[in-house]
Amino acid sequence: MLVRSLLFLFIMFGSCTYSMAQFGVSGFYNFHQGADVWDNEINSNAEHIKSDGFGVSLNYWFRLKDYRVEFLPELMYLAGNRSAALLDDTPIDHEWQQLALYFNVNIYPFDFEGDCNCPTFGKDGGFFEKGFFFQLSPGAGYYINETKSSEARESSGVAFLSGIGAGLDVGVAEYFTITPFVRYVIGFNTEWPQSDPTNADEGNSIQSSTRDFLAGLNVIYRFDYKKRRF
Repeated sequence: MLVRSLLFLFIMFGSCTYSMAQFGVSGFYNFHQGADVWDNEINSNAEHIKSDGFGVSLNYWFRLKDYRVEFLPELMYLAGNRSAALLDDTPIDHEWQQLALYFNVNIYPFDFEGDCNCPTFGKDGGFFEKGFFFQLSPGAGYYINETKSSEARESSGVAFLSGIGAGLDVGVAEYFTITPFVRYVIGFNTEWPQSDPTNADEGNSIQSSTRDFLAGLNVIYRFDYKKRRF
């Protein structure tokens, strides 16, 4: 139900802002940086219980009229899996998925009061000055974590997310811009199913914060360029 609600809200928002927005698609790799409680209580050999993974996302762009503060609400899907070991060296498979909704805010510190007709770069100006931005990324995600050994165990729920990052807009054609970006994200109070068969409380889930580093590329197309070109 939550997944359907997030999709519905994103589609409705996009429909309402279509005439003043640009549409973007991202692909990226998720480098998992750790989840202290999970790693300490479940896994061995100082390995992370959660794997790295891949992701894709959709976003819409709009901006403030007089300042280079731009907004990219984003719907993101991530997933990963791998085999690891429990504290007793029992092999086990782990899988995870997440559907996240971010409200990204991009701030261009070197062109904050600029008149850039971005993202197509129709005005004069320095490449780095006009394209570099810092990003704040509050959000929330619905996650599913699963362990598989002699039997499968699963946990799911909603986690709040907080991210910070940076990127660089690169205009490559009249209507297209590509944006390489990085983002460091902390997820709060995420649960992983207890999977140690020697543990009497194995039916319980283990809660932890998570840390992830995303590196990717966003490709964006501006629908309203002809209307606003000057």
